[in-house]
Amino acid sequence: MILRGIEWQNPMGRMVGVLFVAQVVIFLQCMEAGAQSPGTSEAGYPSLYRNRSASLPARPPKKQENGVAARWLWNSGAGDRTKTLNRGLGGIETGSAARQAVSLVVAQGGEAKPGAPLEEEVFPEDFPEDSPADEEAHIPDPLEPVNRVMYHFNDRLYFWVLKPVALGYRAIAPEPVRIGVRNFFFNLAFPIRFVNSMIQLKFQQAGEEARSFAMNTVCGLGGFLDVAGKDQGVKGSEEDFGQTLGYYGLGPGFYVMWPILGPSSLRDTVGLLGDRFLYPVSYVTDSSTASVAIGAFEHVNQTSLRIGEYEDLKKASFDPYVAIRDAYHQHRKAKIKE
Repeated sequence: MILRGIEWQNPMGRMVGVLFVAQVVIFLQCMEAGAQSPGTSEAGYPSLYRNRSASLPARPPKKQENGVAARWLWNSGAGDRTKTLNRGLGGIETGSAARQAVSLVVAQGGEAKPGAPLEEEVFPEDFPEDSPADEEAHIPDPLEPVNRVMYHFNDRLYFWVLKPVALGYRAIAPEPVRIGVRNFFFNLAFPIRFVNSMIQLKFQQAGEEARSFAMNTVCGLGGFLDVAGKDQGVKGSEEDFGQTLGYYGLGPGFYVMWPILGPSSLRDTVGLLGDRFLYPVSYVTDSSTASVAIGAFEHVNQTSLRIGEYEDLKKASFDPYVAIRDAYHQHRKAKIKE
């Protein structure tokens, strides 16, 4: 029924149809793989622990992963690099082997060099029991088996579909053009940031948003040029309805890994639905195919600007799923507190 509803005569419809079929194939393969990570042993440890003796740590060294994941989140357009990275390192004792390992990996671009003191000391004695503050740093994940399946679905969708398409797009579109497209979509989302700033009583920030939108729309070719940011130093915020709910005390609920959309939480999922009513693209056309095509183009453009960063995250993390989950939760907490 879904395939019959796709407008196959339309070139855009055919593209959406091909993407849909590819997603179904990837999802079925992920279901066969099961909820357990391919690189994870039966006890829940990554495969590099598999051949170790009985002196395994009581839990995987989660905190070592957060610094690299934070760097990846920032490069994905998720916030301030320094603050996010410090949150990833926060809670790890200064001078400890764990903190040195994180700093080493981040400083060397996500790859540990030969001779680096990683394996010898990053084990039980370096990871004391979680304090109450540590527990708050982790989001509940009761759906982890399902979420891991969705993670592997997104992982394969990236390598099999999204990355090849983004590479082809990058080959024909110069970087200034792609940056302009990113600026355009950011400018287009002005109502989301403005309304949520007003609801949170951040009137000065809302005024800056209105000023930036007016300048970039009028003087920046509809938002393709960031005139307000470059010439006036006006920086847009990242407010959304999920942050608004958190600002007024609503907790994240539990972690959710959505297919295609990526990491989220119960609260942020509700917020995403609320933001949809404020996003102009939702009202551009009555055709769902056109809306999906516009969203897919925006996603491909964003991916073309950060190819290689997700690959670095996977290489530098013991368990990329856990690294992304914890860094996402810490990032959202920080944005709500701002």
